[in-house]
Amino acid sequence: MRRPSLLVVSLVATACLHLARPPRWMERHGVEVARVAAATPQPGGLSFSPAADRLAFVDHGLHLVDLATGRRLTVADTGWARVAAWNGEAVVVAGPGPRIVRIGADGRRQVLLDAPGDLLPDRLFVHRGALLLVGHEVHRYTFGREVVWSVVRLPTVGGAAEPLFTASAVYLPGQLPAGGAPHRDPLSASAALSGDGRLALVLRHLPPAAPAYAEVVAGPVADDGYHPTRVARWRAPACGTAWSPDGRIAATLAGELHLSAAADDGASRPVAACAPPAWSPAGDRLFVGGSLLDPGGETAVELFPPDPDTTATWSPDGRLLAVARPDGVWLVRLPTSPPVADVEARRQLIERLHRDGVIDDATLRERLRRLPPAPTPPSP
Repeated sequence: MRRPSLLVVSLVATACLHLARPPRWMERHGVEVARVAAATPQPGGLSFSPAADRLAFVDHGLHLVDLATGRRLTVADTGWARVAAWNGEAVVVAGPGPRIVRIGADGRRQVLLDAPGDLLPDRLFVHRGALLLVGHEVHRYTFGREVVWSVVRLPTVGGAAEPLFTASAVYLPGQLPAGGAPHRDPLSASAALSGDGRLALVLRHLPPAAPAYAEVVAGPVADDGYHPTRVARWRAPACGTAWSPDGRIAATLAGELHLSAAADDGASRPVAACAPPAWSPAGDRLFVGGSLLDPGGETAVELFPPDPDTTATWSPDGRLLAVARPDGVWLVRLPTSPPVADVEARRQLIERLHRDGVIDDATLRERLRRLPPAPTPPSP
């Protein structure tokens, strides 16, 4: 007998509390937007299902939205969760400890990890049949505080957690800001995983006798662990990073939007926002703060007013973008095919990045190959 879908399991959801209503799409600059929830999810708490038909977000608990009907479910007893990620038809949530629970399509729960501790999850990824948890914890001493960032790998079916990476920084008393969103809090790590398994982290530092700075470290997650190297360092508290799908370019917001292929190298442009950027799956667009940019940051379409509490994630097919803002959760729906001029502009930008030395020959060929075909103009 077919198991009931997670969207109809009443034992773990309070579906009747929310009135189902299909998204009401509005056009903005040739792109459609619709608000689907009046909530403010945490960074790392937005995740599309593999089919891009449902959206999971964490806001004082796990919520699921059917994107066709607008029906929203609140999964009971998940108020402790901070981040979420889809694993097939199941949703995995993580909270302090860390505590990690897998919620199946039939509503059943499996505790993957329940470790007593003070680690606060920042991001959760599914990679090669395993979970990657990025988090931080704060140790308090008489002379100040120490922040320890870590990356842990865990099988999705449960088992022993495998520590992959740790880094730390010491802060003197009075140097830590109180409160603030996690992506602006210099204690937390901003993380991004590329499609080929390169994990990029922004680690924030407040040295006792030097200006605040942030560094981007990146490297592949392999069977023998995670051994990142420093990609770039900025003399400013970085707001976030996003690793391109091909794992070659890091987009970091630190005063400006920086595109880096090597240490302190690449292009930059001013951006009136301080929010983690989000690459599209094809690597042809960036969403930052409230605007859609091309990969070089040359042109922008402002869909929302810039706001530092804005985070976003793309659907696996790149057709939808989920945006979390103080005024709610929004969907952005892109056209099925880009205009001829848009395709040509992307091609010219990729070639310029190659001429400027930002991307190498292999990246040039791959990016050109992944460009969508330019639609044929209608005959007069």
